[in-house]
Amino acid sequence: MRSSTRSSTTTSLTSRRERYFNVSATATWEDAATDTVHIAWARRTAAALAEHSSSGGGYLNYGAPDEPIERVRAAYGDANFERLRQVKRRYDPHNLFRFNHNIPPAEA
Repeated sequence: MRSSTRSSTTTSLTSRRERYFNVSATATWEDAATDTVHIAWARRTAAALAEHSSSGGGYLNYGAPDEPIERVRAAYGDANFERLRQVKRRYDPHNLFRFNHNIPPAEA
């Protein structure tokens, strides 16, 4: 089946194509002594933008490495997240691939 003919809610490739904007809060700075200040304002801005998000999860390719599991779940949607957990349980039951927005394997 071609991905373009699948339901937009069952594949990440075609999901959210009806949205018009992709907005991110990105902070860059040079002085490591100001890390706390810049990380804080970027997270506050991202939280303010999340209120207007279609899913509350955002686009995970732009997410922070320590993105909370709730936002990961929201980004995929409950049904897709659970389906992906089943896939993870089958192909990666020991969670070897657990970096960047991890989806934990479903319980056996």
